[in-house]
Amino acid sequence: MMNLNGLKVFITGGTSGIGLETALLLAEHGAKVCVSGRTENEALKEKNISFIKQKFDENFSEQSLNPDFITALENCSVLILSYGPFFSAELTETDYSAWKKNALLNFALPSYLVSRAVSGMKKRGGGKIIAFGSSKKTKIRPFKKTAAYSAAKTALEIVIKSADKHYKKDCISCRMIYPGYVTSVPPGKKATGALKTARKILKECTIICRKLIQE
Repeated sequence: MMNLNGLKVFITGGTSGIGLETALLLAEHGAKVCVSGRTENEALKEKNISFIKQKFDENFSEQSLNPDFITALENCSVLILSYGPFFSAELTETDYSAWKKNALLNFALPSYLVSRAVSGMKKRGGGKIIAFGSSKKTKIRPFKKTAAYSAAKTALEIVIKSADKHYKKDCISCRMIYPGYVTSVPPGKKATGALKTARKILKECTIICRKLIQE
């Protein structure tokens, strides 16, 4: 069994879907997990996973961040950016507010969190940042109904790759994972697609945990 030895993990959007499955799996393997979301999931309490109430919407600003959220962000060794609302509509049906919301919540917000987390990781000698992309493609391609969403995710990928390249010398690794479309499931049942992604993240966390212990 992989042992994460109290590794501090912070997961945004960790109360459902991939975020929840990842939180539960990492906690089972010894990580000290903290998640943020709108409503606490009962499954988190069973694993002693810390919960921070944090709402994100089109009116979000830096000033609206919960102080506990900032503390968790700046003190984690692993940041998992699970929050990111999916949006689907053809271009002719995507109005200004939709473009703005996608740019804010799927690009500007997670990119800002990366910059804040990196500062803390540099001081502590390393860390890991994981974000989710919409489609693993080496070339930009057209999308019929997810152009706004995919454009924001593509821009985020540039930030992730930039951080990985420039802060590798500080033992900070940044990676984009492409889980594909993961549907919601009724409470109490396992989300198969989400669990598969969570297992990938477990391996990533095990690697960084070993590196931090060696340091």
